[in-house]
Amino acid sequence: GFTPSVAEHLRILDEVGSPALGLLLDTGNYPAGWPSVEQAASRAAHVHAKFWNVGPVGEEPTMDYPELLARLRRGGYPGWITFEYEAAEPEMTGLPRAFAYLRRLLDG
Repeated sequence: GFTPSVAEHLRILDEVGSPALGLLLDTGNYPAGWPSVEQAASRAAHVHAKFWNVGPVGEEPTMDYPELLARLRRGGYPGWITFEYEAAEPEMTGLPRAFAYLRRLLDG
């Protein structure tokens, strides 16, 4: 990808230093996964929640969405959260469960 690590992503933002360039926090595009998302969360201009696997109640096992949303709330994140489903489970069963899970977290 364009930014292979969170360090590279943050370095580009800092070097450009313009409010016109923001951080798209795409939870599925950091090779290091959750540790990178943790580092980038405070700089998010937009959040893209990706689901690769869907657990029994709709959770994504590789991403701590409750903690991420708590961090975003504490940081005053005012923006949208988009949803992307790329799991192997058929969309008819997995997508509604994953979306309902994320919705519950956002409403809670």
